Formats: sequence, structure tokens, C-alpha cells
Amino acid sequence: MNVDEWWPQRAIDLLLGSGWFPGRAAEVSGWRAELAGWGFVMHEAAERVLTEFGGLLIEADGAGVRHGRCTVEVDPTLGTFSPAWVEGVDAQDLYPLGEVDSGHAALAISAHGDVFMLWGKGFTRVGQGRDAIVRLTEGDY
Repeated sequence: MNVDEWWPQRAIDLLLGSGWFPGRAAEVSGWRAELAGWGFVMHEAAERVLTEFGGLLIEADGAGVRHGRCTVEVDPTLGTFSPAWVEGVDAQDLYPLGEVDSGHAALAISAHGDVFMLWGKGFTRVGQGRDAIVRLTEGDY
């Protein structure tokens, strides 16, 4: 994977400082097996984001583009959620990605690549695939 042209330099610096680099490929088989035991089936969209960002703690704070910048921990074992939480989300096959701001919200991705922040019975669509991670750290969702 390469840096997307729209990614701000501040976001790129934050990602690099968190251990990300273009072409990063985290091993996802452990998460696939563990979460299968919880009833989640890892689809291609989840695998792509977890391969690139899995295991990273991306610490951001302060004012963002539209909202405050979010810290994102990309670890699907932290971002689990109850199916009852996502009744209103019009998405198929949500798969956990991690959490936002130390558990303020869970992150999940649909089979179509839409990333959602989930809390209680609320949710926000934050973007598509890998760009959603950057949008969260920039407060641009």
C-alpha cells in the first residue's frame, strides 16, 4: 500500500511514528482464528485494513478538521461489539477493527469496506477502508 494523495502530512507523520510504513503487512491469522470463535468471519475488507494497520496504536489528539482527532488502536479483539448494537447500521457482515479513544467507541468494517464507530446503540460511518483510519486521526469524518 502507498500513501494516498489526500493524506495530510501530519497524518503521515503520525502513522510513521506509530510504526506504520507503506507496504506494511501484519499477520492476521491469529485474529482470524480467535474471532471466528466469537462468531465473526474475517472478510476481505477487514483483512486489508488489519494487514496494513493491525497492532498499531495511533495516538492523536487536539482539534481536527470537523471533530477532535481520535486515538485509534487497531486490534479487533478490543473492538468487539454486540449484534444488538448494530441493528440500525445498514451494513453487511460487520467485523471488529479496534477501538477509538481507549474504548470510547468500537470500530467495525463492513464487507463493502465502510468503517463505523459504534457506541451503545449509536454509530457513525467514518469512511472507507484504510482512509477511515486516517480520517479518525484527523477528525475528518
